[in-house]
Amino acid sequence: MGVSMLRNIQFLLLIKKSFDNNQTITDSGSLLRFQPIIKNTLNFDLSKDREWEQLCDFEKIRNCILHANGRVSISRKKDEIERIIKKSKGRLSINMDRIKLSGEFLITVSDTIESIIRRIDSIKKT
Repeated sequence: MGVSMLRNIQFLLLIKKSFDNNQTITDSGSLLRFQPIIKNTLNFDLSKDREWEQLCDFEKIRNCILHANGRVSISRKKDEIERIIKKSKGRLSINMDRIKLSGEFLITVSDTIESIIRRIDSIKKT
């Protein structure tokens, strides 16, 4: 998941560089920092996009794994993590207070990232 997320961020930075060097990126490490850039440079509003919302949820899961060692109980966003796990259709679970990822979840993450990149890339080419 880390490599895919890094590739996605690199792609978004490339969009920023290619289209509008005057756009500023907030200091936030969240993917949400790229939303205004994509909207202003490509006229692609991600605020209500299902796949973008999924990607932001994936980022929250990633952050819990990275910063709380996957322990839901000590995550800063415990309620959000539990909500994401409940709606994951079994792709995510909690085992002994730790997030458990299924292979299907990882495929979903990869597919979602690829889909967003393809959509942004198709807008960029028009």
